[in-house]
Amino acid sequence: MSNLVAEKMKQEDVLMVTILITGWELKKEAPRLSLFDFQIAKPFTAEQIEKVVGRALNLYDIRVL
Repeated sequence: MSNLVAEKMKQEDVLMVTILITGWELKKEAPRLSLFDFQIAKPFTAEQIEKVVGRALNLYDIRVL
Protein backbone atom coordinates (compact mmCIF):
# COMPACT_ATOMS: atom_id res chain seq x y z
CA MET A 1 0.00 0.00 0.00
CA SER A 2 2.74 2.47 0.91
CA ASN A 3 4.36 1.92 -2.49
CA LEU A 4 1.11 2.84 -4.25
CA VAL A 5 0.86 6.06 -2.25
CA ALA A 6 4.50 6.95 -2.90
CA GLU A 7 4.11 6.20 -6.61
CA LYS A 8 1.04 8.44 -6.87
CA MET A 9 2.74 11.24 -4.94
CA LYS A 10 5.78 11.15 -7.21
CA GLN A 11 3.53 11.18 -10.29
CA GLU A 12 1.84 14.32 -8.97
CA ASP A 13 5.10 16.06 -8.03
CA VAL A 14 8.41 14.74 -9.34
CA LEU A 15 10.27 16.83 -6.75
CA MET A 16 8.48 15.06 -3.88
CA VAL A 17 10.75 13.55 -1.26
CA THR A 18 9.42 10.41 0.40
CA ILE A 19 10.26 8.79 3.72
CA LEU A 20 9.16 5.26 4.57
CA ILE A 21 8.48 4.67 8.26
CA THR A 22 8.43 0.94 8.89
CA GLY A 23 8.59 -1.62 11.65
CA TRP A 24 11.04 -3.73 9.67
CA GLU A 25 14.67 -3.23 8.78
CA LEU A 26 14.90 -3.38 4.99
CA LYS A 27 18.10 -3.69 3.00
CA LYS A 28 18.83 -0.77 0.68
CA GLU A 29 18.36 -3.03 -2.35
CA ALA A 30 14.86 -4.17 -1.26
CA PRO A 31 12.45 -3.61 -4.19
CA ARG A 32 9.80 -1.94 -2.03
CA LEU A 33 12.26 0.87 -1.23
CA SER A 34 12.68 1.94 -4.85
CA LEU A 35 10.11 4.75 -4.54
CA PHE A 36 11.38 6.07 -1.22
CA ASP A 37 14.24 8.48 -0.76
CA PHE A 38 14.72 7.62 2.92
CA GLN A 39 13.57 5.04 5.41
CA ILE A 40 13.42 4.96 9.16
CA ALA A 41 12.58 1.90 11.24
CA LYS A 42 10.54 1.87 14.42
CA PRO A 43 11.26 2.36 17.19
CA PHE A 44 13.07 5.61 16.48
CA THR A 45 14.12 8.53 18.61
CA ALA A 46 13.18 12.16 18.14
CA GLU A 47 16.80 12.79 17.14
CA GLN A 48 16.61 10.14 14.41
CA ILE A 49 13.38 11.53 12.97
CA GLU A 50 14.78 15.05 13.11
CA LYS A 51 17.85 13.88 11.21
CA VAL A 52 15.91 12.09 8.44
CA VAL A 53 13.46 14.99 8.02
CA GLY A 54 16.42 17.37 7.78
CA ARG A 55 18.00 15.19 5.11
CA ALA A 56 14.68 15.10 3.25
CA LEU A 57 14.39 18.88 3.33
CA ASN A 58 17.95 19.22 2.04
CA LEU A 59 17.20 16.81 -0.82
CA TYR A 60 14.08 18.78 -1.71
CA ASP A 61 16.10 22.00 -1.80
CA ILE A 62 18.61 20.33 -4.14
CA ARG A 63 15.81 19.09 -6.42
CA VAL A 64 14.20 22.51 -6.59
CA LEU A 65 17.43 24.14 -7.73
